[in-house]
Amino acid sequence: MFNTSAKRLLCAAASFGGFDDSGCEHRLLAKKNPKANDNADKEFNDHIAKFGESYNTAEEFRFRKAVFKSNQDKIKNVNANAKSYKLADNQFSTWTDEEFNNLLGLAEDIFEDEDDMRML
Repeated sequence: MFNTSAKRLLCAAASFGGFDDSGCEHRLLAKKNPKANDNADKEFNDHIAKFGESYNTAEEFRFRKAVFKSNQDKIKNVNANAKSYKLADNQFSTWTDEEFNNLLGLAEDIFEDEDDMRML
């Protein structure tokens, strides 16, 4: 009936509009574990609530949670070593690098080899 993007949009609209969003998979899964023992679970649940994200299947929910955790680890590592800036969670924290690069219109490998990069 609806594709993934349309379902996400409908779930987000329902959530922000105060309507029943109980059919949204991520909300059902988050409600099963409202007192997450693991801080990563809580951070992920907070993130999907803050940004109104929704997932159609438990498999996608678990995948996005793993991507989120990986991105949080990267953020913590950079922040531990960065001196002039800090990274933070944002609306792209559940996206893979490939998805984010596609949004920006970047190819995975822009340069064929290091010589091409030096020519810039």
